[in-house]
Amino acid sequence: MMIVVPLIILLVPLGITVYFSRYFWKRDRTVSIFFIVWFLVALGLNAVSFYPGQGVWVDGDRGRTPIYLAIIFAPVAMYILARTTSAARREAIDNVPTQLLVGSQFYRVAGFTFYLGFLGGLYPAEIAFPAAIVDVFIGVTALPLAYFMIRRPLRAVLIGWNAIGLFDFLLAISLVLLSVYGFVTLSPAPSALGQLPSILPAVFAVPFGIIIHLELLRRLLGRDLPIAQAQGD
Repeated sequence: MMIVVPLIILLVPLGITVYFSRYFWKRDRTVSIFFIVWFLVALGLNAVSFYPGQGVWVDGDRGRTPIYLAIIFAPVAMYILARTTSAARREAIDNVPTQLLVGSQFYRVAGFTFYLGFLGGLYPAEIAFPAAIVDVFIGVTALPLAYFMIRRPLRAVLIGWNAIGLFDFLLAISLVLLSVYGFVTLSPAPSALGQLPSILPAVFAVPFGIIIHLELLRRLLGRDLPIAQAQGD
């Protein structure tokens, strides 16, 4: 388990980076380069310990938390900025087939590692169980939903699916905030989420999932729902 979990945590962001940087390389190279740089920065940050305590909060954690959150949500802010300020970026994003975005959430099956972390005493049950269950649910259903979208886009089902996926992220983040600022007591304190190897998924996989859910909800609640039978490279 000590080898498998870090390997999965590394391979998930790497796989996302390779796929999407390759996808955008001929469509919008700026987006492609962004994925590569994002991964490399996340990989470098993975060596930093934002929360030094082992299962407890220590002095300075409250001050470090806003910095950690800013790093996590920076890619989300950049996605929103790209959509609102750059016609080229907006067009590149709009042209991504919706079923590809849905299918990309297959990586969430790796959320079972939260349960392994709970067994290892790293994460409290309040975070580990919802994260593991919802992540695996989103990941397992991603590919079937993407496939069925080709024949019949199920807007209502997909809106609910995306809402559940977003709630999963927001619940974990909210519990960490409530815990570090003393509003709730979790045992152990989820300080492991700011330590190696959890930083890589926190600053890459989490914001990537949030971006995908936001983009899908934007499409589902609007009128444009681009579906493609096949997309050439």
